[in-house]
Amino acid sequence: MEAFTESVYLAIFREHAAKAVQGMERHGCYWFTGIRPSYGIVVELLEDAGYSVITFNPPPVYEFAIYLSDSYPSQVELERIAMYRQSLRDKGVSEDKLPVSLV
Repeated sequence: MEAFTESVYLAIFREHAAKAVQGMERHGCYWFTGIRPSYGIVVELLEDAGYSVITFNPPPVYEFAIYLSDSYPSQVELERIAMYRQSLRDKGVSEDKLPVSLV
């Protein structure tokens, strides 16, 4: 692994590892925005932690949504969640306060 790739991997790991595992434990999912390499790295770290996951990239922002593979919403519900999250972003709600469901 070249130095740049390793540094990117470590930065993404530090940013997402604890939050991703915590999201899986609390909600069965983890939503985040980030650069494309972060998508694969977060999936890899969750799989290494023993989670079987399925991934989505719903509009309008095309953020990353990772769910436990045995429990995930329909595509229509994912898109509704994503649109709701964006409407809250537009109102100034911070990323860590955005909901991961409509309930």
